Formats: sequence, structure tokens, C-alpha cells
Amino acid sequence: MTLIPVLEKLVKNHPDKEGPTITVDGLSGSGKSTVGKTISSTFNLPLYNVGDIFRSAAKEMNIPLEKTAGEVPPELHKKADAKTLELAMKGNCVIIGRISGWAAGDHSDYKVFLNPPLSKRATWVSKREGTPYKETLENLRKRDNDNNSTYEKVYKMEFNTSIYNLVLDNSKMPIREANNFVLEKVKKALENWWRRK
Repeated sequence: MTLIPVLEKLVKNHPDKEGPTITVDGLSGSGKSTVGKTISSTFNLPLYNVGDIFRSAAKEMNIPLEKTAGEVPPELHKKADAKTLELAMKGNCVIIGRISGWAAGDHSDYKVFLNPPLSKRATWVSKREGTPYKETLENLRKRDNDNNSTYEKVYKMEFNTSIYNLVLDNSKMPIREANNFVLEKVKKALENWWRRK
């Protein structure tokens, strides 16, 4: 069962699970895409990005993507997160997002949350996108606040990391070392899943 019960009602198809589901969450600029892609390629699992799912759902509902998280109708968030839950139910995949672990609930067999500090995230994004550090820092802070407000508004929940199997500050080690650390944890989770089968 998902930890956001409202999503269960929106999932029309309940597919038989084909394999384990790994979710990789984190705030904007935390490196979740990099880690998710590494897990996907290492274990040959299809990769799904909740951001892509969200954009696809917005297109279906004719909602402009220029809107901020707080301006988007709750129905769009629920539609995208319900699709995330459906993918998690089917399994044999890696899903990256901000709250994909929450949306997937018990259907996620291993939940990772990347938790580097805001200052580090701003440094990484500033360097990647060529934007001034202070401007990037404020943009990320605003996005974090918008997202938290959205979770409270849409799901009546205060986000926390209590559901995650691994909460990692990946700024405390080199990228390769952080990736390898996550891979080892995921490998054990996958082995346990197949052993139970």
C-alpha cells in the first residue's frame, strides 16, 4: 500500500510485479538523476523520471509548464504521482523524483534519499548551469519552500525522510565513491528481493 492513500484510488491498473522497484529522491540539485542513471545502467533496469511523467501529465491536461509548483492544480500532482505508483507496482525499474518513494509506498523495495546541504546543491547547479551562485541559492531555496507547501496542500503531509532505507549526504564524498556506496546498498536489496521470490 502507498503511504499516500489517495493515490491508490487513482490507479486503474494493478499490474503483477515483474521485479524490484528502486526509488531515488532528493531536493533540486541533489544529484538524484546521476545516482538514478548509475543504478539503472549498472543493474540494467529501466529508468523513469517523475519530472518527465509530470510534464506528460501536464500536456494531457493542457496545463502550461511555466506555472510554479504552487500554482499547479492538485489534480496534476495526483495524476503524475499515481502514474509513479503504477510504475512502482509493476516494478523492475528505477524511479527518480522528489517524493517518488512516498508515492510508491510499500511498492518501492528500496528507497534512497539524497540529502546534501543547500549550499552544496547551489554550488553544483551554479557550476552546471553557469548561473551566479547567490541567484542559484535563492532559486533553490524558493523551490524547496514551494515544494513543501505543495505537499501540505495536495496531500496534507509534512515531508520527512522517515520512510527511506538510505538517507545520504552525498556531498561528503567524491561522486564516484557516493555512487558506489549507493550501488552496494541497492545490490543487497535486489539480492534480497530475488531471494524472497
